[in-house]
Amino acid sequence: MPWPLKASDFRAAALQVTVSGQAGVQRFFTAGGRPFCLYVVLGSRAAATRLDAINELLGTIEIDPRSPAGA
Repeated sequence: MPWPLKASDFRAAALQVTVSGQAGVQRFFTAGGRPFCLYVVLGSRAAATRLDAINELLGTIEIDPRSPAGA
């Protein structure tokens, strides 16, 4: 999995639509033989202080390789 995330991973240029003060990160990865995209946007650069909580949440994600795509 492409986490934990670091504050230095977030850039304004990563956003599909730039919004003043916002920063994001986009990571493509495969798990269980299926493609995924992780896209995280912070409301402000100061929100990077919330990375511990974001990484904790990301750590709870489980991908079951037995589940069919689209199920």
